[in-house]
Amino acid sequence: MDALGHLNNTAYLRFFEEARIVLFDRVELRAVRAETRIGPILAATSVRFIRPLVHPDTVRVETGGRSVGQTSFVLDYRITSVRHGALAASGDSVVVLYDYERETKVPVPDALRTALLALAAPTAP
Repeated sequence: MDALGHLNNTAYLRFFEEARIVLFDRVELRAVRAETRIGPILAATSVRFIRPLVHPDTVRVETGGRSVGQTSFVLDYRITSVRHGALAASGDSVVVLYDYERETKVPVPDALRTALLALAAPTAP
């Protein structure tokens, strides 16, 4: 909680990150990075605060692919307050597929594109 008695705004971005890592594991992106040094790097992220979260509460965080470009993809997020049964925040991220050795972006392989799009983005509010 912050000084105003609600969950600090940076925590929402941590929730997004945790969901993103789970998604990366589901599409085996972290395993690929360990083997090839090619993996995801966050290019941009945004959050829209809809209702404050206060203690005690539990949240449900959802993420999924919205679109896949040549070298990047967009993930959407939803954070729902279990206590209120209502949307607390939504957001998105642009993630670039990046070669950490060459320090440059690389094309998204077709298998990754298919896997990302199979994980449907959460429904917008």
